[in-house]
Amino acid sequence: MNGSIELPVPFEGIPHWRVNFRPTSYEPERIASLGECQAIIERHQVRMRGWYYPHISHQPGQSGAGSNWIGNWSGGGGRHTEYWRFYQSAQFIHLFSVNEAVDKDWHQKLLTDTKGHLSHYRDLDLDSVPGFMSTVNILYTMSEIVEFATRLTVAGVYEGDFVVDVSLDGVKGFVLTTDWNRAWHEYYSVAESTIRRRKVINIEELISSPASVTQDWTEWIYQCFGWLNPSAEAIKKDIEEYRAGKY
Repeated sequence: MNGSIELPVPFEGIPHWRVNFRPTSYEPERIASLGECQAIIERHQVRMRGWYYPHISHQPGQSGAGSNWIGNWSGGGGRHTEYWRFYQSAQFIHLFSVNEAVDKDWHQKLLTDTKGHLSHYRDLDLDSVPGFMSTVNILYTMSEIVEFATRLTVAGVYEGDFVVDVSLDGVKGFVLTTDWNRAWHEYYSVAESTIRRRKVINIEELISSPASVTQDWTEWIYQCFGWLNPSAEAIKKDIEEYRAGKY
């Protein structure tokens, strides 16, 4: 989403994800109609957990359309905030808040858990940390993003290679952490306000092994926090279990 578009829900000052899929070549009416755009989103929405990807709000005043796009949004006011657009060109743009940051109860739980994990660091002031991100939620979120991309590809929305562009905005100083029942001994913090990766994805690779693509992107995010050597086997197992509904 560029700065010229006025969004119906605010993202200024809110730590958030930004996801963009687009074909490598531009065809303005790759999808025949706006109605078909809506049907594609509804048919291929990912429902792995309670909040679907992407969320489709059916509340009055939380959807819209333009000359070549449809959109949907929800939240604001300190709650989960989400906005997406899907164009007839097959470009998909999705912004949604980092829930570990906007959910005060979740933030407090991660703070408490991290204090326990890192109690051996005597001079570490975790109360001043601007936010936390859960390794588990990162993995789940990337699983949903990749699964949605896979479904669109299988449906023929993307043919040949296409571009996946994922960023986290407003996360400078955020600390990577995990659930209390997992081992965690090191302090990892992201040094930049925005971390971003743009990659051309081969659809054959994506369709044949979405779990491997998910792992590649998940490890990239972890490494941006400074966790440079996460356990590939543990990540693979977590992805497989989440995709199988065992979480």
